[in-house]
Amino acid sequence: MEFHVLGPVELLHGDRKVPITRAKTRHALGVLLLAQGRPVSAETMMEALWDDRPDHVRKDLQSYLSRLRRTLRLAHCTARVRSHEGSYLLEAPDDEIDYDRSTALLDRGRQARQRGHLDEAADLLRDAIELWHGLPVQGLNTLWMELRREDLDFQLASCWQARIEVDLLRHNYSEALNMVNKVIPDHEFDKAFIGQKLAALNGCGRYSEFDSYWQRIRLSGIKAFGTEPDSELQDLHIRLLQERDGYHLSHSPVTAGGNPLPTPAQLPPQSADFVGRDELDALDEALGRTRANRPTAMPVLAVVGGVATGKTTLAVEWAHDNRRRFPDGQLFADLRGFDRHPPARAFDVLADFLVALGLAQDQLPDTTERRTSLFRSVVDGRQVLIVLDNARDTDQVRPLLPGSSSCVVVVTSRHRLPDLVSRHAARRVTLGALPRPAAAGLLRESMEVDRLARESTALSTVVDLCGGGCRVCCASWRTRWSTDLT
Repeated sequence: MEFHVLGPVELLHGDRKVPITRAKTRHALGVLLLAQGRPVSAETMMEALWDDRPDHVRKDLQSYLSRLRRTLRLAHCTARVRSHEGSYLLEAPDDEIDYDRSTALLDRGRQARQRGHLDEAADLLRDAIELWHGLPVQGLNTLWMELRREDLDFQLASCWQARIEVDLLRHNYSEALNMVNKVIPDHEFDKAFIGQKLAALNGCGRYSEFDSYWQRIRLSGIKAFGTEPDSELQDLHIRLLQERDGYHLSHSPVTAGGNPLPTPAQLPPQSADFVGRDELDALDEALGRTRANRPTAMPVLAVVGGVATGKTTLAVEWAHDNRRRFPDGQLFADLRGFDRHPPARAFDVLADFLVALGLAQDQLPDTTERRTSLFRSVVDGRQVLIVLDNARDTDQVRPLLPGSSSCVVVVTSRHRLPDLVSRHAARRVTLGALPRPAAAGLLRESMEVDRLARESTALSTVVDLCGGGCRVCCASWRTRWSTDLT
């Protein structure tokens, strides 16, 4: 004889299902089965079976229990429903009840795991899980039952967690990941499942998914609860990164020797003849809008425009003006996206960044993907500005993006970088040719006073010929002072 309560309530005699026609009779059996041999008061039985009790509720309860006794007797079942001092209990062998069997298998599986018998533990825990076939006491939806299901769900989750832990210990990461993916949609913020998914992704070598999942968990927690993941999960995250790449990173910004991490200051010098206050204001506004609309997002500012429109000059000027916002450092890289030399590789740029942030060359991972992970971990929570100049496209930039909202990235490019805008919510500031007065002023700043007086007419002609793109002209002019302006 078998009693099923971890799903639809059923009574099986061999392969034959014993009919229990009345729903309330089935539900009463389910409530008694969940008690695991303990007495259940009449008051609890009524609360479990009815949210709105009928007028003759005690009489109805007794009627359903009488039907249940008759069903058990006709099925030649050894189980009996006993009454004692206003309570009811079901006497049945533990091995006939799926709930009791699952509980026993969970205990035995945990014991086997403690003894180091991982294969045995995996089999026992698998059997414990397979006894569950849906909502316990299916069809009974009273408030009492909903609350009881929360406890039962915790037990099922414990079975899954124990089973997944065993596969992680056996380095069976793929199977562990498959299992955790089955259950985690119903346990989005369960710390144990989150940790197990991180460990499984890491063990499978799926590092990009590992990083994106961690960021999603961080942002979901901030949105739902207003806090970062707790210290235990953060410790696990760092430990998994250490295991992955063989480096050691502490929580505070110090090197392995205990010295403070250096504060990189890689910005090029500001231009002496900068013009473009409106564009600086536009960058300030773009950053402010990102902070206001998505405070947990990592701000990306894209300065785009044609040749000689002052993209680098503007980015560097803005970076210097705002460097106090980034006390943990300012990083700069020329990506050579439109240079006569080959474009800079993210692999090499990340090496420069990580060394500038205090890591030794022998601590650097051997793939771009792993260096990206390490870079994001090192700058996580730190106020760092990253300026990526002369980018070819979004693919060149993406591995260099940190994941922390405490960082800000400024990218310059001749292209409009639509993927950076759509996928990373970059705020775009577009530069055109300088207005004629500003262009003329820039040329004047580059000329000696006596020549300015002699060639004022020629200056106006040059502005017209350059179409406002005077920065290249100025750079050329400074190297050839003896040449006529026109």
